[in-house]
Order: sequence, then C-alpha cells, then structure tokens
Amino acid sequence: MLCVNGFETSDVLARREAQRCLANALLLKPEKRNVFVEVGGLDKFVTIFKASTSKRDADDDFLLGRIGFLLSAQKGETVERLVNEDRILEDIKKVLTILCYANGIDSTILPKKRH
Repeated sequence: MLCVNGFETSDVLARREAQRCLANALLLKPEKRNVFVEVGGLDKFVTIFKASTSKRDADDDFLLGRIGFLLSAQKGETVERLVNEDRILEDIKKVLTILCYANGIDSTILPKKRH
C-alpha cells in the first residue's frame, strides 16, 4: 500500500507522506529493504526518480534522495541493479548538475562519465 501511495498517487501530500513512511521503515528496519524490492518498490522508485530529473521540488528531491540513499547504503544486489540495469547514475548526475546550476555552484566538480 505504501508503494502505491508513495509512487503512484497523484495526491502530492499523500504521496510525500507515504514516502516519509517508506523512508522511515527502510531506516528503522533495514532487513525490510529486500521486501521493498520484492513488492516492486524499487521499480516504482526508479521510475519516479528518473521522471523527477526534469522537474525540481525540494521536498521530492529530499524524499527520493533519502529513499535512494537507504536503498544503496549496503552493498548487494539492489545497488548492482540500480547501477547496471537501471543506469541511475546518469540520472543522479543530471539532478546534481541542475542543483549546482540553481545554487551557483560549478558543476564541473561532478565526476565525469565512466567508460
């Protein structure tokens, strides 16, 4: 239910509240991160994160960043999938470049694309 409300609802307040609950659950119960992946939460996260690269909102950036951090805090299959299959690193770089520009920071400090 939290995955549906956190990533699929058009009600912004409900979506953000569900994302807060998800982030707290991932923080407090790290062993549940695999359950999040198994119920399709990772797919939903990747989809909404990639869509967010075209629009900026501080609350969404924070919540998605927190969920992404918690999902990638431990080495394992989830991190490998995010990097290799979902190719999320380029999307993270896009977001960081936009944030650097918006805050007057030189984005050339960001790592170059790996080959």
